[in-house]
Formats: sequence, C-alpha cells, structure tokens
Amino acid sequence: MTTRALADAVLEAFATSDLEAVERLVAPDATVWGTDAGESWSDRAGLAAALDGMRALALTASWREPPQVAGGWAAGVALYRAAGGPPMETRVTLVFAGGRLVHGHFSVTAG
Repeated sequence: MTTRALADAVLEAFATSDLEAVERLVAPDATVWGTDAGESWSDRAGLAAALDGMRALALTASWREPPQVAGGWAAGVALYRAAGGPPMETRVTLVFAGGRLVHGHFSVTAG
C-alpha cells in the first residue's frame, strides 16, 4: 500500500471509528496526538478505546486537497464534519513505518 493510500485509510478509519482498520493500520506502540487537551495516546488499545467513544459523533473526513507525501509520511489539511455540521479544518501529520502508522498529530487552528 502506498503512503498516500495508508494516509487515506487512516483518515477514514479514525473518522468512522473503524476499529478493525485501526488494528490493521496502526502499530501497537503508535503515538497519536488529538485535537483536544488530554488527547494523547501511546498505544493502539488506548487509541481504539477513545475512537470507539467518539463513534456517536458520526464523523466524516476528507482531505481539503491532496496531502503532501514523501517517504513514509503524509501531511495536509482534512475537513472533519460531525453529523452534518459545518466542516472543521484539521491539520494532519501521519508517519508510517513497516506499512503502519507510528505517529499521528491532529490540530485545529484557533479562530
């Protein structure tokens, strides 16, 4: 799977709380930083539990434009939308090794 395909799959899996895909795409010891205070995980199990708790938000996500991709990383701006609400621009950086996510960072601009 290409880095771009991995980035697309992770973006979708996180937004939809697809825990089977998370198991397949995320390294067991991955570090992921979310958009809110306290959203930091250093293991796949903790991340999966948090994503499962977000399932009720009915999130969708898509890249605003194709992400930059080089080597084993991808970075871009994703548009997240909760249950038909307005889009929320989120900066996303994803780092892959061995075909799995090893680090992810998500941040929302203020204002």
